[in-house]
Amino acid sequence: MGGLGLAGMSFLAWKSMQLNSNKALYASRGETFMSPTVQKRVASTLGYFGFGLGFTGAVAFALRNSMWAMNLHWGICLAG
Repeated sequence: MGGLGLAGMSFLAWKSMQLNSNKALYASRGETFMSPTVQKRVASTLGYFGFGLGFTGAVAFALRNSMWAMNLHWGICLAG
């Protein structure tokens, strides 16, 4: 499920960059794909998603060999 989400977000980022590079062509035809408001929202969504992935990876790396984390009760880990 996470792989599908990552693939979808990657496709959205790639498509946005591709369409942004041809902005003059679309403007000459009178077309708009994404307004600046939508571009800002997509950029913030990708930023939060990227931060979430990076933070999760960093926490997992930091706790992978931690004896403190190994001694935690499993209920604390589920409560998050």
